[in-house]
Amino acid sequence: MSVGMPVKLLHEAVEHVVTVELNSGELYKGTLTDSEHYWNCVLENVTFTAMVLAFLNPSRNIHVQNSCCDGIHRG
Repeated sequence: MSVGMPVKLLHEAVEHVVTVELNSGELYKGTLTDSEHYWNCVLENVTFTAMVLAFLNPSRNIHVQNSCCDGIHRG
């Protein structure tokens, strides 16, 4: 199976700071430590911003040491 250019770019971004935006509008910004062909990502030193938090107070973020994002859309 051949992977497309977006997946290749995702793999190239490992060890760089990235921002992941979910369909719900939540933002995760951190260092990408691992990624898979199905867009599953592992981030370290993450700053999490929920849409509700950004709306109420844009300077309020939640800091998380590690986070995993599931790239497969279910539903």
